[in-house]
Amino acid sequence: MSKSISILAYLKRQKKDAKGFVPLYIRVTIDGDVDEFSLSRKILPEEWSQPKQKCIAKSQAALLINARITKIKGDLTALFDRIPISEPVKTKQLIKLYHGSDSEKEQQLKKDRHYHKQVLTLIDQYLGLKNKEKKAHKMTVAAPLSNRMAEEFDGLIQSIEDFLQQSRVWMDDPVVDKTLMDAQYTFLLKFLYKVLKGTASHETFRKWVSTKNTFQGFLQYRYKVDDQPLKGIPLKFAVDLQEYLTLTNSIGNNAAMKYIKNLKQVIDDAVVQGWLAQNPLESFKCTYIDPERQALTLDEVVRVIGHEFKNARLSEVRDVFIFCCFTGFAYQEVYNLRPKDLTIGIDKKNWINTNRNKTKNPEFLPLLPIAEDLILKYRSHPYCVKYKKLLPVNSNQRFNEYLEETGASCKIDLDLTTHTARHTFATTIAIEHDIPLKIVSVMLGHRTQRTTEIYARASKPAISRHMSALQEKLFGKGRQLQVNEQGYSIDLNLPDRNKTKKVRVATK
Repeated sequence: MSKSISILAYLKRQKKDAKGFVPLYIRVTIDGDVDEFSLSRKILPEEWSQPKQKCIAKSQAALLINARITKIKGDLTALFDRIPISEPVKTKQLIKLYHGSDSEKEQQLKKDRHYHKQVLTLIDQYLGLKNKEKKAHKMTVAAPLSNRMAEEFDGLIQSIEDFLQQSRVWMDDPVVDKTLMDAQYTFLLKFLYKVLKGTASHETFRKWVSTKNTFQGFLQYRYKVDDQPLKGIPLKFAVDLQEYLTLTNSIGNNAAMKYIKNLKQVIDDAVVQGWLAQNPLESFKCTYIDPERQALTLDEVVRVIGHEFKNARLSEVRDVFIFCCFTGFAYQEVYNLRPKDLTIGIDKKNWINTNRNKTKNPEFLPLLPIAEDLILKYRSHPYCVKYKKLLPVNSNQRFNEYLEETGASCKIDLDLTTHTARHTFATTIAIEHDIPLKIVSVMLGHRTQRTTEIYARASKPAISRHMSALQEKLFGKGRQLQVNEQGYSIDLNLPDRNKTKKVRVATK
């Protein structure tokens, strides 16, 4: 009956070679039974810390050696744990099993080598269906074609379910060493499943695909590998990724932190899967630089509304931008708006009820007159009629390009984007006109009020308005402080310093 195992990495100094290099060995002890094997690596004695059982040199080779030691210890422990406690095992037998000379172990560790490729195939299949769906929306789709597409999506869902079930053999096997890309592809596949089930968004999924590509680029650039064992990921991995993103790829700090946050999320999922005991990047704190939220003033909003454009293209872009300024909708929400989203609210006014594309939270608000007039203006627009839209919205890239031209024409110093319009609604239109933060949060479709607080910074007009109201309460129409119907003011005469001095002398 085997009860305990001890694994030690050490230098076998008696085998030092002519250049002073010493081989690394792994010593395994099971209930007093000792055996060992070579790591097939040599280092200088001063590069080794026996208390830490790791190579302390500052080099890529040292990092790989430490990762290999961690992996070997993990694999040996996992193999030992899989053996029933009632079954005795010799150390030599465990090492033999680890090195793969046992045919049964070979079968246990059999892993689908095409796992990553199959996940990519399913992703490509999904993106192909989305493109077909997008083209179908631009034309009158016959019922048979629509039904056929629905069947294809259902078939894809079934394919994912079957594939995940087939992959459980190696996914749930603790002996199989999982890698970062195993975790990333598994995360992607499960997220795609959520998208197809309607609990996650297509746009967010595309961002995760881009994130996976960024991680692969980082591994190739920094470590010259296509993948990395999960058990060999050190805390420094996050620091290296941050430097790669900010220095090599010239990405801003906040964007880099978002990537690292995503990486931590992928590894957290691997911990949930049982592939790791804990997240090695857990102690890395993602720090964000709070950006200044750009919003137009009311005077600037009026300037954009009143500007006369020489072509219909810029006029339409301006109108969509102004609609966003008075509703707070992000680009994807305003792009997706259809007549069915327009309803009559409890106040008998026109409301828009939709879901925030990013969070799936409900986003609803009564329309202000300008927003109502813009919907009425484009009710018979050819684009809106053909595609059943409320407003003629271009693709995101073109829309932002045209907005840049619009801002220059109106002599607006800020960069005009749909984000600027959303911030303008939250700050200039709503908060500065005393709409409670809780109400603004609901209208913006935020999950929590904390998200809305980034818009709640007091602007100069708001400070001026509230301080003027405070002045009137405390001082009335004059300059005296009014307390209990009596006025108090500051004596504007300067004190006589000489008199003050004499009094002090006299006191002495």
